[in-house]
Amino acid sequence: MKRLEGYRNFCNKLWNASRFVLMNTEGQDCGFNGGEKVLSLADRWILAEFNQTVKAYREALDNFRFDIAAGILYEFTGTSSATGIWS
Repeated sequence: MKRLEGYRNFCNKLWNASRFVLMNTEGQDCGFNGGEKVLSLADRWILAEFNQTVKAYREALDNFRFDIAAGILYEFTGTSSATGIWS
């Protein structure tokens, strides 16, 4: 039962994060209008981590490894670490 509670809490965190983003971007043009975008070191790191996560996630889904795919999302959100932003 504890495991199910953990999964429920994880889904709830993802839901809350997505609602937060939607609330704070409503009515804003979040598109990129071309040209070169200068990214900070932190932005580049986050994008690199995101791209690695997407690649690993797609590979897991292509191999029907839904358990691994879920674990990849769990790790990316920082939920599994004691210092993660979502813990």
